Amino acid sequence: MDPKWFPPPDRPFQPGGRSILATGTIGITTLLIPKGQLRNIVAIGAIPSILWILYNLRQHTTGKLEEDYLTAINISITLARFIDVCVLHDAEQSLRRVRADGSDRETAEDIQRMGLWWKFCWNLDLFTTMRGIGWNWRVKNVDEVSANALRAAYCFVYIDVHEWYIRRTPFGDGTTPMPHFFSLPLGKQIFLGWQTGLHNGFTMVFGYYLVTIFAVGAGFRSPQSWPPLFGSFIKKGYTVRNIWGYCWWVKSRSPMGSLSLIWHYRHQLLRRTFETANSSLTRLARIRKGTLASRYLQLYNAFVVSALIHHIGALNCPYSELPWCQFYFFMIQPVAITVEDFAIYMGKKAGLKESCKL
Repeated sequence: MDPKWFPPPDRPFQPGGRSILATGTIGITTLLIPKGQLRNIVAIGAIPSILWILYNLRQHTTGKLEEDYLTAINISITLARFIDVCVLHDAEQSLRRVRADGSDRETAEDIQRMGLWWKFCWNLDLFTTMRGIGWNWRVKNVDEVSANALRAAYCFVYIDVHEWYIRRTPFGDGTTPMPHFFSLPLGKQIFLGWQTGLHNGFTMVFGYYLVTIFAVGAGFRSPQSWPPLFGSFIKKGYTVRNIWGYCWWVKSRSPMGSLSLIWHYRHQLLRRTFETANSSLTRLARIRKGTLASRYLQLYNAFVVSALIHHIGALNCPYSELPWCQFYFFMIQPVAITVEDFAIYMGKKAGLKESCKL
């Protein structure tokens, strides 16, 4: 990709949090306007404002590449959420909070009668919920809250062992020149790739549990508001489809946490974005929902949307060859899932049973 599409490396410093806050504030305040023509006009007019905030990011840097990357992605996802709930849907009519048993906590009339403060809280909850926990649009494949409190200890032990090991390699000792990753033997690449991935995962889970302890202990949230950060890789992570559908994109609803948690939370916002995009695409293509064509159209469309949103993050960083590697990574996933589905189909046709993890 032409380097001119990327910002220069010597941009002036500016924190990215204020841009994210400004974008979220636009969405929250728009829904404070009573339903009607005025709100519709404001909602349509707010889209260019958010696009300007997104474009203006390129004029500054947070000082860290990962924060530049994540700031652009988070604003893009907030824009997608804004279009979803403020433009494409009537939020007060189609969205509402529910109890743990699935019964409604409120009706559309209750939402309409809310005072300014309670409507602000409702809007804030809507714009910060990640996968609809406590809402009537909760995404599927969410595990129940576990009573096992030892998981945080397991995470801490792994993080400690990893940090001890990595400091004794060229990638962490701080003195040896770091080798190019792809110059290493394949076995070493696989080992380091999995080790780093597990370290990132355990770090996110550990931070998540710390925030959970505070939020539940202080009475801000109930335990049911904090289901597992990941789905079970042991029980479900035996196919690429399950890894993406059950394991990786199973997160929490809280916007609090470390930067790594924010990096991971964005996929929850993508879940509803995918559903909205897929629904619009199947209607546009006049493909009946539930058919094989609909299933694979939605699969490929979901990864296209994900690749594009992540690419926006890459365009807020100085030039590198890695964005195309990232784009390729996302676009190869649905191909792998398609091949995998065919292999499973042939296996079932040959007489293999579900007990064989197929």
